[in-house]
Amino acid sequence: MPVETKTSYKQAINIIKKMNQKDKVKLANYINEITLKDWLIDFRKRMKNIPITFDEITEIVEEVRQARYESSN
Repeated sequence: MPVETKTSYKQAINIIKKMNQKDKVKLANYINEITLKDWLIDFRKRMKNIPITFDEITEIVEEVRQARYESSN
């Protein structure tokens, strides 16, 4: 017979704080897997009325890359 328990957000945070770094990374990856699709769908809905081209996105990405490269040297 399966046992079901309820864990509050605060309890979950306390459990996570006690985990080692490797397990925290595994948990973060798992959470990303189960939430990324919904986040992406929501993001696309919010950006629907904001016109931006692929070229504009590429230009912004290149500017950020250049700024990060310059700040790391």
